[in-house]
Amino acid sequence: MIESILVGTDGSERAERAVATAVDIAKGQGARLLIVAAFRDEDAHWEGIQSSRAVSRGNLRDAAENVLIRSARHAEDHGIKGVEWEAHSGHPADVLLDVAKDRDVDLIVVGNKGMGGTRRFFLGGVADKVSHHAPCSVMIVQTD
Repeated sequence: MIESILVGTDGSERAERAVATAVDIAKGQGARLLIVAAFRDEDAHWEGIQSSRAVSRGNLRDAAENVLIRSARHAEDHGIKGVEWEAHSGHPADVLLDVAKDRDVDLIVVGNKGMGGTRRFFLGGVADKVSHHAPCSVMIVQTD
């Protein structure tokens, strides 16, 4: 039985498809849902957080948290109680793997691809790294 699910998002449409899948599984299993976003402190502008403007270094965490709040509201609107969310600095795959281990989750849900641009949150490489190094089961959602 799946008791806890971890899903990452960057606010892109593709990532939100992975969130929607995680919400459906959590609802069906009665599982806890943890939504995570990663941001990179060293980047003055990180394209991974959906934004219509360049995000300053000091605002990257705020931008990530705004994305997380939107995703958490979506989950709560679909009947998931006690949704948790966290923003972490670091590479997305490393953040997902660290949180999965620290929080002892049963399932990581990740999209197969991310948004366009030179920097992405859900690159094929992120899904690949997570699937090879996760301490739990991984579901890779087709987001095309």
